[in-house]
Amino acid sequence: MRRLNFVAAGFLVLSSCAGLDNEPSFENMTAGELALHNSTVSADQMVLCFEDVRIGSHIRQTYCATVEELTHALAEGVNTLDTLNYGPRSDVFGLRPN
Repeated sequence: MRRLNFVAAGFLVLSSCAGLDNEPSFENMTAGELALHNSTVSADQMVLCFEDVRIGSHIRQTYCATVEELTHALAEGVNTLDTLNYGPRSDVFGLRPN
């Protein structure tokens, strides 16, 4: 019985540590903390935060992302619009409408 209690206590300790996240919450950082973080990382890994207010809502929400993530999201948006404007790319002739 004592051994079972010891195993159960060990499991509880390990499971409580499993939920810890080592990545800081950028949304909760002050501007100074964010500037300090950005001074220690490369340009691609710098974090940019901005507030967004959705249409029909007065609730401000802070979004943070690295420059690399924002660049990737922008490229995805451009590709989506490009597909909508010109249709799927065809490599048969290698030509696209201008």
